[in-house]
Amino acid sequence: MLDVTLEARELSMEDPPMMLNEVKWDAPVVISLENGAPRTFNGAYEAFDFLQHEWPSRHGKAYEQALRLCRASLLGSVSGEIARTAFVEASRDANRLVEMPKLAS
Repeated sequence: MLDVTLEARELSMEDPPMMLNEVKWDAPVVISLENGAPRTFNGAYEAFDFLQHEWPSRHGKAYEQALRLCRASLLGSVSGEIARTAFVEASRDANRLVEMPKLAS
């Protein structure tokens, strides 16, 4: 599990949308939906929206950390790759991870 400490402001889910910046990842993350179909995520906004509105089980440390870190990435407080790693961990924890392409070196 990632060890990232955020200030209270960064944990808030109440920031207005205009404060968010899209953060694209260097490599996509592919997960399996409940119906078995694959879905590709290319950045923190897509992951954050999915975690908030479509995630099958909205509890657990990995889920909560992914939600916080994707939001923090959109606010510019952490890198997109930290958010990506948290999303991968939450996907793995929920047995949804299908593919995690290697980052370009």
